[in-house]
Amino acid sequence: SELLGFFAQDDGTLLAVELTSGDTRTANVHFRAHVGGRLDHKPVPTRFGDVYASGEHAGLSRVDVETGDVTWRTDAADHFLAVNAEHLYALG
Repeated sequence: SELLGFFAQDDGTLLAVELTSGDTRTANVHFRAHVGGRLDHKPVPTRFGDVYASGEHAGLSRVDVETGDVTWRTDAADHFLAVNAEHLYALG
């Protein structure tokens, strides 16, 4: 299993980088997911195999950690609060 770091970028891209491989000059990119908007909040990975990316006026997106696929997106909220097996809590 690889250890991933998640980085939100101003152009709406969520970047997943393998933290245990590569060297100090290069990074092994696991995926780049374009979720849109300006991602200015810290990405939040969960134990459920997903990572949430959000930003002011960018909405909230769920990205599958294995594939980098954006599985859903909403404009109704842009602040991730918490998640469990049944519910996601967020603010608009």
